[in-house]
Amino acid sequence: MLTVVQGRPHPLYHAAGHHRGPGAGGSGRGCDRRCQERLRIERERDYDVLTGLYNRQAFHRVSHELFQNPERLGVAALLMMDLDDLKHINDTYGHDWGDHYIQNTGRCIAEHSPPGTVCARLSGDEFLLLFYGYPGREQLREKLEALTRAMQQAVVVLPSGSDLHISISGGVAWYPEDGRDIETLKNMQTLPCIRSSTPPRGR
Repeated sequence: MLTVVQGRPHPLYHAAGHHRGPGAGGSGRGCDRRCQERLRIERERDYDVLTGLYNRQAFHRVSHELFQNPERLGVAALLMMDLDDLKHINDTYGHDWGDHYIQNTGRCIAEHSPPGTVCARLSGDEFLLLFYGYPGREQLREKLEALTRAMQQAVVVLPSGSDLHISISGGVAWYPEDGRDIETLKNMQTLPCIRSSTPPRGR
C-alpha cells in the first residue's frame, strides 16, 4: 500500500522506462556546467514540479510526435482522469495537504503505468496518460485495470487520522477507433466512464 504523510514535497520522480525526455535523469557526471544548466532548463520546461510527470506542454509535444508515426502506436488509448476530492481537501485541510494528494496520485501513476506510457499532469486535478504500442485492446485493458487497482490502494493519511483513498473519475478514448489524432481523442464526448474510489477509513 502506498501512503503519503505530511512532510516535504518529494523530488521529481521518474519511473525507469517511462517517457522522460532529454535531461530527465542522470547525475551530471561527465557533463560540464553548461550541459548541466541545459538539463536544468529542460527539466523545468517539461516536468510538473509536484509530481515529476510531464506537464501540459511536454505531453502535447511528445504525443504529437508519436502520432506522426502511426506504426509505433499500434492499439493505443488516451486515459483522462480528474481527482474527485481535491477541492474538499484544500478547503478542509489546506493546500499543502492538497499537494500531498496530488503527489501521491502522481507517484502511483508513475510506479504502476507500463514502461513507455506518456504520463502528464495537465492542471490542478487533471491527468492524461497515453498508452500505446499494444497488439490489441485486451492487452491494453489489462494494464488500465492494473493501474486502477493500484490507485484504489493508494492512500493519504489525513490530519483527522482517516485514510483517504485516491478517488478519480474519467474515461478512455481508443486509437484508432475513436480518433486518429490526439486532439480528437481528447475531445471525445462519449467516453466509457472509469471510477476508482473507496470511502475514507477512520483509524
